[in-house]
Amino acid sequence: MKLIIFILFTTFFLLNCSGEKTKKSDTLVTEKLEPKQKVPSAEEKRAESLKAKNIADAKKAADLKAKKIADAKKASDLKAKKIADTKKAADLKAKKIADAKKAAELKEKRIADAEIAAIEEEKKRVAEEEALRIADQLLKEAEAAKKLAEQDLSREEGETIN
Repeated sequence: MKLIIFILFTTFFLLNCSGEKTKKSDTLVTEKLEPKQKVPSAEEKRAESLKAKNIADAKKAADLKAKKIADAKKASDLKAKKIADTKKAADLKAKKIADAKKAAELKEKRIADAEIAAIEEEKKRVAEEEALRIADQLLKEAEAAKKLAEQDLSREEGETIN
C-alpha cells in the first residue's frame, strides 16, 4: 500500500514538474478562463523533496521489515519441518520398537514351544526306557520261569525213569 502511494505521489510530482513547461503555453489560452496557480517556492520544493525522501525512507524501512518477517516465516517453516521430521523419526523408532517387541514375543513363543517339545520328548524317552525296563524284567521273569519249568520237567523225567 505504501508502495502504491509512493508511486502515485512520484507520478503526480513528475507530472507537476513536466506540466510547468507546457503550462506557460497553456496559460495564455486558459489565463482568461482560470485564475493563475501559485508556483511553488524553493522552500516548498525542498519540503516536497524532504517529504519524498521521508516516503522513500519509510518504504525502505517497510521493505526491511517485510524482509525480516519473511525471514522469520522461513525460520518458522524450517522449525516446523524439523519438528515434523523429528515426529516422523519418533514414529519410525516406535514402529521399529513395536516390530522388535513382536519379534521378541514370537521368539519367546518359539522357545516355549521348543521347551514343551523337549519336555514331551523327554517324557517319551522316559516312557520308552520304562517300557524297555519292564520288558527286560518280564523277559528275565520268563527266562526264570522257563528254567523252573525245565527243572520241573527234568525232575519229572528223572522220576519217571526211576
